[in-house]
Amino acid sequence: MQPVRFGKYLLFDKIATGGMAELYRAKMTGDEGFEKLIAVKKILPHLALEKELVDSFIDEAKLAAHLQHENIIRIYDFGTMEHDYFIAMEYLFGKNLRMVMDAAARREGTLPLEHVLFVIGRVCDGLDYSHDLTDLSGRPLKIIHRDISPPNVFLTYDGVVKIVDFGVAKAASKNTTTQSGIIKGKLAYMSPEQARGEEIDHRSDIFSVGILLYEMVTGERMFTGETMQVLAKVREADFIPAEELKPGLAPEIAALLKKALAPDRNERYQSCGEMLADVEECSYALNLRGSARSLAHYMQALFSELIGEEEKTKRQVIQTEAVKEAPGGTAEADDEADAEADEATTVRSVEQSRSDPTLFSDQEFAREYRRESKHRGIRWAAFGGAVLLVLAAAAAVFLFLSRSRAQAPWKAAQEALDRGNYGRAVALFDAAAAAQPKEAAPYSFNRVRAVLEEAKIRADKKDAAGALALLEKAAALDPGNAEIRFRMGKIHLLKNDMKKAEAEFALVVKMNPRFAQALFNLGYIAAVTGDYPRAEAWFDRAARLSPSFLDEVLANLAAVQVKMGKTRQAVSNMERAVAVNPRNDKAREYLEWLKSQATQG
Repeated sequence: MQPVRFGKYLLFDKIATGGMAELYRAKMTGDEGFEKLIAVKKILPHLALEKELVDSFIDEAKLAAHLQHENIIRIYDFGTMEHDYFIAMEYLFGKNLRMVMDAAARREGTLPLEHVLFVIGRVCDGLDYSHDLTDLSGRPLKIIHRDISPPNVFLTYDGVVKIVDFGVAKAASKNTTTQSGIIKGKLAYMSPEQARGEEIDHRSDIFSVGILLYEMVTGERMFTGETMQVLAKVREADFIPAEELKPGLAPEIAALLKKALAPDRNERYQSCGEMLADVEECSYALNLRGSARSLAHYMQALFSELIGEEEKTKRQVIQTEAVKEAPGGTAEADDEADAEADEATTVRSVEQSRSDPTLFSDQEFAREYRRESKHRGIRWAAFGGAVLLVLAAAAAVFLFLSRSRAQAPWKAAQEALDRGNYGRAVALFDAAAAAQPKEAAPYSFNRVRAVLEEAKIRADKKDAAGALALLEKAAALDPGNAEIRFRMGKIHLLKNDMKKAEAEFALVVKMNPRFAQALFNLGYIAAVTGDYPRAEAWFDRAARLSPSFLDEVLANLAAVQVKMGKTRQAVSNMERAVAVNPRNDKAREYLEWLKSQATQG
């Protein structure tokens, strides 16, 4: 495809298309030559009006934005552009685990055990981080991936392991169940409780990691058959033990599998951190020293025939974009026309060299040059040309070094951000912006990200003043970002400063009238301050948006209506809350109490 301008991004070729979205190789561009190769995920155009799918896409972006870990794909940006919802994420150069396992099967049967344990360890580390993540208030988010499978584990040619695609992930703030009978995720990689449609927790992901380990060490699928056969097997955890498929399997590996794949979640590892400890102990006991370096060597050997072509494709993509962005060209220029013009120029040059009597052969040119070079004027002209070439080269080197020196402070800030040293990153970004204000624009996104991450750390440490100061800085850098103002409102709410919290949430709603969490918090503030009619209005607006926490909105709306004497409406809304989430015990208990009160009345 031809490069297409998409806001500050330039989209190149389409990498993949799924049932919900399409993924493009792209480049982020900015002032003064700033550029970064990334991937852009766009919701499929014909699904943009499907509210449930759009909400799912937005939920993925929101959850992924919280996740900053070396073993989880990094999200750079999210938003809408020309009615297209998109997520900008880091570009990974490598292969997913399914492709790696298939390539290993063709070459040697299964992945070497040292790499198997290293990959599983990195997946456990990333999941343990996501499972334990908290929000700004310190409340556990309890993110569950729900789709851990070979296509969603990516191995780069540099030996880095990344978990990708949180498209069906769930957090504690969202309903943990969907419509009755609907199961999300890849069936053959689900836990028994997930396949049965039961409420799940982080231990479901642990079972899925166990399936990855099983398939990597045996080279066989754990669950096979037609769809309904697989569903039945998964629900009962009916599979052939790995030691039967792989005679001689190390007892330490068999023990890992037995605990990770326990049908009863209470008998499994209770955290990915606990499983990671056993994986590392197993590696030590078997004298296996897996590492990113050794995995990189293995990946580069396994895909040696492809890496060169993929590198060439990347270079061609970048070079094509550079030509089309040059003065006089456009990003929509025709590649074939350019190629034909280049070819025609070459042909003309060759034909001219054959027919033009003023052109010399190499020997004729040498003789003629020696004869003419006796003339002083020609010698000085040649000397002058050489001097000009030297000066031009020196100028180019000077410009290159100048640009490198100019970019050094920004590079140091970015490196601090990538290492997770957010406080230092904020200080370095601030210093670079003060010294080079005209260079700041391309780095504004990452600068805001560093500030927000440091603000979260301050909030987690109960440093409300420090967190608010950082959020004010972020708001100044990105004034239209409603999420920043929402976070400020949450901190004011935790400080019990209702007036300031209400002002921030009202500003959020002004920026984005569909920000359901802000509407909900405005309803809460009105309720606790005794303004029940206003609270009812805010909760009603939030309910009309059908957010993922609709049951909580309806339950609070019902509670306010009870205060207003609207018992019938309260019962109706509480029944809706229970219907949306039957596992909301508080709503169900309150509904029973309401009905008993109505009966007594």
